[in-house]
This record gives sequence, C-alpha cells and structure tokens, in this order.
Amino acid sequence: ADAGTDGVYFAAGRATPGFSLEIGDGSGSGTRIATVPAQALGGRVKVTAVDYGVQEGARHFSLAGGGPQTIAVQATEPLDLGRQNNGDVMLVTTLRVDRPVGSDVTLGVACAGACRGTVAIPAAALPVGSWRSIAVPFKCFGKASEMTRVAAPFVLRTALPLEISVARIATGMNADTVLRCGG
Repeated sequence: ADAGTDGVYFAAGRATPGFSLEIGDGSGSGTRIATVPAQALGGRVKVTAVDYGVQEGARHFSLAGGGPQTIAVQATEPLDLGRQNNGDVMLVTTLRVDRPVGSDVTLGVACAGACRGTVAIPAAALPVGSWRSIAVPFKCFGKASEMTRVAAPFVLRTALPLEISVARIATGMNADTVLRCGG
C-alpha cells in the first residue's frame, strides 16, 4: 500500500492523504489545487467540481491549449512502485471526456530518478460523454529498478484544448480499456 491509501491516489473529488492534485506546464513546478473552482497557468486551465457517485465526486478540467499543460497527482514522499511494475498491476483512471480529443494526450508518471515513461492515449479510447476506466500497465512507464522513487504516479499531458473530468486514480487489475505500451 502506498502511504496508507491502498493504492488509491485520487477519489471522491480530491487527492487522498499523502498526495496532492497539481496543474502545471511540465517544467516541474505546478499549482496545487486544494479547493474548486480554481485556475492555473494564467487561466489556461480551469478546475471545477462535477458529480460522480456523490455530489462533487469528481473534478472537471478545462484546458485551453496554447502550450504544455499537465494534470498530476504528486506524492508527498516518493513511492516505490517497483513491485507493481514487475506484475500485471496497472494505473487505472476513471474519467469522462466532454469534447473530442486530439492526438496529443499522454499518460505517464514522474520520478525522482530516471523514469518518465508515457503512453499515448488514442482518441478511440476516450469516447465523449461516458464515464470509463482506462488503464496502463506500470511496466509501460519504465523498468522496475527505475520505479522506486515515483514522485507523481499520474501525469496527464497535452498541449491542445481538452475538456475532461476525473473521478478516480488508483492501482488496479481491471479496466474498460487497457492501453498497450507505446500507445
């Protein structure tokens, strides 16, 4: 279990204890989102609450594009995901896309060390208007030896406009759609 969360990094509209939700431009520093509504990157990213399961049980992100934008769940202390990397454990995200996406959306992790693997998310994996769980095997993000100091177990990146809502981010074994390494 990671930081006492049993592998759940984001649920019920907020980061779980030991994690924080951050918006950035991929440069390494970001704006922590603790309450909503919120804005980041000079207003290019807006965050609001939406219902999922319970009132305000998810967060909606409106990304305007015009440069790199990241939605990340940062760990307070680096995580050792080497064991998850060796098995069939996946990063599972429950989300809803609210308008068609371009070809520039990736999902990855960020480490204090060498791992920075990403997987392209094809538009077909993100149908508009329906909640789905998508998953990426942790082994897609780097070697087990590189996954021992994960600073952010979830980093969604795009430079294009994107309207997306996120309800849950966790480790898991099942999802509606499992993405392959390399996209």
